[in-house]
Amino acid sequence: MLAPDRPSPRKPLSSIKQRNYVSSQSVTYSRENTVSTKKIKSRKRSDIKPVVITPKKVEVPFWLKCFNFVTHTSSGFSIITVIGCFVVYGLTVSAPSEWTKKYGNLQELQKRERQLIFNNEVLKNQLAEEANEANSGLVTPDLSQSPVFLPQTDVEPLPKEEPVISSPKKIEPIFPIAY
Repeated sequence: MLAPDRPSPRKPLSSIKQRNYVSSQSVTYSRENTVSTKKIKSRKRSDIKPVVITPKKVEVPFWLKCFNFVTHTSSGFSIITVIGCFVVYGLTVSAPSEWTKKYGNLQELQKRERQLIFNNEVLKNQLAEEANEANSGLVTPDLSQSPVFLPQTDVEPLPKEEPVISSPKKIEPIFPIAY
């Protein structure tokens, strides 16, 4: 639909109402639907008022509102579904690979633990065999006596020296020779 102040392509330009700011003799029309101006009245910008066109308020039918709501809701639901699919896919792909790495680390730690336990038992066995020999120097502990402690020694504290406090030196000020 054309604006009301514009001519339709079928109407000649001579049927258009002339505006106030153009003099009636200044506009000439030709057959090619072009307008040439000879003399235009000058007007101040403050005299020209902007035209504000407000559209008519159109009542939207209820069924169209329902379809619009369904469209927005289904779009949001589909976006949430796609994001959920990406999350599930990421977990199904990355979780097994992470589990494989961690399981390899667990097996390595268990292998080291078994080696440490084996070495500990070998050392205990060697100490037990050496303790059973007569000339090893190891004696079974006698629980009736107190455990072995180092003898107590008396330590003489060092005499405290008083710090020497020196008086501050007097410094002579230095005056500049010239600036």
